Amino acid sequence: MKKHILFFLLNAILCINLQAQSMRFAVHISNPLSMGYKAGGKLEFTRKQNSLLMVGTQYFRNLFNKAGTQVGLEWRTYSKPAEAREDKYFYYAKAIYGLAEITPRSGNSFLGSEGSPGFNYYGLGIGIGKKFYAGRWFLDTSAGVKYTYPDRPQSSWFYALGPGSIIDVRIYGGFEF
Repeated sequence: MKKHILFFLLNAILCINLQAQSMRFAVHISNPLSMGYKAGGKLEFTRKQNSLLMVGTQYFRNLFNKAGTQVGLEWRTYSKPAEAREDKYFYYAKAIYGLAEITPRSGNSFLGSEGSPGFNYYGLGIGIGKKFYAGRWFLDTSAGVKYTYPDRPQSSWFYALGPGSIIDVRIYGGFEF
């Protein structure tokens, strides 16, 4: 947990140093339809047509009996500048780190009160997306591919539907300040 906090603090310092007059800030919340097995969010710092996003996702144990946390950095380039609050396309590249624990099905994985040490995984991803605006509110959709490398061999479910999923489809809602 200390690593995750340090990771986010270092990224926040990096983003603050990137400030300029055209800097925008946005908060993303993950798709509520997927809250049964994961919840997450993003902090986005946009300058001109480029964005840096800090990503965090908590996976609950009711999906293949594997709970865990995934954090990462995502870099985006938009088709229109940050000042234009109108629908725009983007492409992205991201790097992720995850910690999965193999736990029994009882208890609450979000609090992390139970569980045995699991495994770490790292990954890279690329894709495209579109951001739809309604004033300051937006819907962010993206699709791409992701490659993950766990430090231990995993079942095909980890790569098909779990945190290491090869197909990376995301829907986020959010607010831009």
